[in-house]
Amino acid sequence: MKIADVRGRTVRGTVRPLRIGGGLTWDVSYCSTIVEIETDEGLIGRGETWFGFGEEQETVNARAIERVFKPLLVGEDPREITYLWKKLWNYAKGQGLMNPFSAIDQALWDLKGRWLGVPIYELLGGKVRDKIHAYACSPGKKAPEQIISNVKRYADLGFKATKLGIGHGVENDRQFIRTVTEAAEGRIKIAVDANGYYENLVDAMQVAEVCDECDIFWLEEPVPHTDVEGLAELNRRFKTPISGFQTEIGVFRMKHYLEKNALEIYQPRICYCGGISQSKQVSLLCDIWNKMFIPHAFGGGIKFCGTLHVVASAPSGGWVEFPISLEAEDPRQFMYASYMNNAHILNADENGLINVPQGPGNGVEIDEDVLRELEIRL
Repeated sequence: MKIADVRGRTVRGTVRPLRIGGGLTWDVSYCSTIVEIETDEGLIGRGETWFGFGEEQETVNARAIERVFKPLLVGEDPREITYLWKKLWNYAKGQGLMNPFSAIDQALWDLKGRWLGVPIYELLGGKVRDKIHAYACSPGKKAPEQIISNVKRYADLGFKATKLGIGHGVENDRQFIRTVTEAAEGRIKIAVDANGYYENLVDAMQVAEVCDECDIFWLEEPVPHTDVEGLAELNRRFKTPISGFQTEIGVFRMKHYLEKNALEIYQPRICYCGGISQSKQVSLLCDIWNKMFIPHAFGGGIKFCGTLHVVASAPSGGWVEFPISLEAEDPRQFMYASYMNNAHILNADENGLINVPQGPGNGVEIDEDVLRELEIRL
């Protein structure tokens, strides 16, 4: 079996762009790029990535897939995932093309699973859980009183955890954490994300003190990800788990983090870190070093399905990020999968749990009519 064609398809988001909350703010668009790898036997595997900055920028991913990576893939055996990953790696890291590269890796795993007729998690060693805890995540910028109201609603819907943006200054953050945890009344775990806002370690420590006081689930990126020593100092001094790793590429940087004991929770993105191949390796090191594996998963349905398969196979896993909007008719419904015929498989249940996808490959069934309608022509 040989690769006959590789296509990059940028698709419009069906959810309006929003402004990310927290001290570091930016506008996020939900269009994404889907890669399709087709074999000479007509089999197709799909992966997905996104920049988050709009349609024009997103087409860069699709162009890279077709102009940089396609010539390297056509004629190769798609089942040789490790060989192809190594072949493409130098191009990806050298030219800053980790997003399309990561989508290609996802597509290869999907294709191999479909060829064998098994879910991706079977290729990763089998699943260790049938259901995955979803933590509600709504990163849009909102007033504190609205956030508190939303957190109560998440608990009513059955979610057992949520993540909230901070980074508004030490005193504002300390007061916000105390207020929101008091309002939650222990019904739902609260994680907080500073997005690297605190460049001053002393400021970050003052926020971490309140996190300890309020039994926060985790404190994400309290200082810039480049300050591994600062992360390690926070992780050593405070009981609240320090999390991060969404900005790293590959498993290789984990050596530095682990040597410094800088993080308790590792959060790679399969659409950026090197795909399913690297996410699985991150999870294995988490198993070995007794760390938690809670990958980021914001984005489209194909990416989300791939993430669920990795989490299903990871003993150190168990949780996944779940985008939620209380404006939706059913807030437990996954928002970014309009191109899927079977998007319901990604919905959370009344206990905030998501079933591990079944079916061959990633388990996604594409609605080609909808996908063509959403596609942005290059």
